[in-house]
Amino acid sequence: MLKKLLHIILILSGMWLTAFSPLMAYEVENSSVGNIYTLIIENTGSQPLHGVAVALISSPPWVVNFTPTFVDFGNIQPTLSDTAVFSFGIAPGSDSLGGELELQITTQTGKVWKKKLLLYVVPRLVTLAIQTNGSCCDISEYELYTPGDANGDEKITLIDIVYVVNYVFRGGPEPIPFFLSGDMNEDARVDLTDILLLVNYVFSSP
Repeated sequence: MLKKLLHIILILSGMWLTAFSPLMAYEVENSSVGNIYTLIIENTGSQPLHGVAVALISSPPWVVNFTPTFVDFGNIQPTLSDTAVFSFGIAPGSDSLGGELELQITTQTGKVWKKKLLLYVVPRLVTLAIQTNGSCCDISEYELYTPGDANGDEKITLIDIVYVVNYVFRGGPEPIPFFLSGDMNEDARVDLTDILLLVNYVFSSP
């Protein structure tokens, strides 16, 4: 059985921008049923998350009976979390195919996050017993980030400016949880332009 725990952490802060997770690949068995994904959304911020929902946006044609396709979490209070369990099957004759599942997480304020999962179909295992389940995968974690919050403390302050300057010009540690949290203009680079934007945000924002 494919059991994949997606630990999606929504960190509430003063600045929210769309964030994308790295693309991860997992194996599922041809003609299998009961493949399961468990998704946890945790509010590690200090304010409630309102109207949190998750929906299936797209999937390969050989992924069948994906349920549920929409989960309404409602409100998630600070320090609390909520969980959704998705199940799906793989159609017969899908061996060696690959494709993406795409989930979308939204909140009442209109912010959007996407999670893409790359699935590879492998031959079914041959056993004497009737096999009804697919493969199994390891647990991993997916964190959303706030561009500008370079040190990961849920705030954008002078400390983040110093952090990014140290990273860009002095070879210091990369922003947390990964370097794109220092990418203020979202051009997939962390450089002087991001430092200037960060300075403007910290000292010129209302």
